Amino acid sequence: MRLCIAEPLAARPAVLDEIRRLDPSLTWSVWSGDRWTDEGGATLGPQMLVAWKLPDGWTALPDRTAAVFCFGAGHDQLTDDPRLPRDLPVMRLIDPGQTQQICDYVLAAVFERLLGPIGLSAGKGGGRHWPEAMIPRMARRDLRVTVLGLGATGSVVAGQVAALGFSVRGWSRRMRVVPGCEVLAGETTLFDAAADADVLVNLLPGADELGGVLSAPIFGRLANGSHLVHLGRGLHLVEADLRSALDAGRPAFAWLDVFAREPLPPEHWFWRDPRIHVTPHTAGLPTAEDAARSIVAAAHALRDGTPLPGRIR
Repeated sequence: MRLCIAEPLAARPAVLDEIRRLDPSLTWSVWSGDRWTDEGGATLGPQMLVAWKLPDGWTALPDRTAAVFCFGAGHDQLTDDPRLPRDLPVMRLIDPGQTQQICDYVLAAVFERLLGPIGLSAGKGGGRHWPEAMIPRMARRDLRVTVLGLGATGSVVAGQVAALGFSVRGWSRRMRVVPGCEVLAGETTLFDAAADADVLVNLLPGADELGGVLSAPIFGRLANGSHLVHLGRGLHLVEADLRSALDAGRPAFAWLDVFAREPLPPEHWFWRDPRIHVTPHTAGLPTAEDAARSIVAAAHALRDGTPLPGRIR
């Protein structure tokens, strides 16, 4: 079994070293942008393509590609690509470490909304004023968190937030069961899911019908002073609507990790707005150990003809 690695994060030395430790018999080629660089010599057997998306300029997959391993969160950017044969098996990365990073990112935003200004900001900038009365604090059970998208990652995020005592509502296109959470399903309930949310977390996939979902209609349903946590797809967000919504305080702050254009241009207004926290698509990164373990398990299943772990189609 040979791996054809077309994703730079999967070609990191830490990942490759862990793959080699787990199974020294596996060999690989790495796509360098214009050609393949080989490790371990050629093979006549089947190959598994490891990629988050197909590189620009490709007109065909590598010879003898028997399956594709989607390296990263989300898979629509790969499975919706017309260059990928519809009958080719696709597996997703199973990386608990990456999922936990995303959970931690969301929890940081949730606690930021919960704590808000806690009466200490008067000491910033050299001030020595001790406030007469502290700003009231909200109980966790009273903070309403809505998670849009209850897939493999979203369901874990919603469950962890609920386990900490927050009031969590989730939305999915199909009904899901997430312990401790209220779940709404179907397109007609999307706006209801966002109603009065203090924190709106977007973990939706990149389906065409969800383009522009983060726009004025849904922002208008949020609670005053709410926060937006945008971790889905860049095209979900209508940027002009966000600017107007920030002015209105619904949401009052936004955590943005994905963008319509990446890298985000230096002149973009997001960088300059103090109501926006920008992170460069790093809310969750594949971990070397879990990623290597997932790749090796997928390669072994493909080689042995056993059920493919994390199969998407």
